[in-house]
Amino acid sequence: MPAWSSSACPSGFQGSAEVGEYTLAGSFLSNISNVVAAVGSPFSGQLQGSVGALLKFGGVSVSTGGTLKWMVGCYSGVGGTGAQKLVQSVYVTLAAGGSTYNTNPTPPA
Repeated sequence: MPAWSSSACPSGFQGSAEVGEYTLAGSFLSNISNVVAAVGSPFSGQLQGSVGALLKFGGVSVSTGGTLKWMVGCYSGVGGTGAQKLVQSVYVTLAAGGSTYNTNPTPPA
């Protein structure tokens, strides 16, 4: 599944972007992608990767059988600096064994 390839960061927040993971309650855990520039239209680099590619990128906290919310953080400055606006969330659940995953635009019941 392409993860975040069809949209851009909103005006004023196109300096850079990265994917972060959050608990279902909304607490920030860590950033899980490279910081990318050129986020005007559409996202570029690592942010165009699939969920599977981001899982392999490293640093993800989602545990087997668990679900986390992934969001794109758009920044006003380069290199992940300045004001931030969070956009385009997806919920990622690792199946038992951790080898497969499911994505959903809404949180699990």
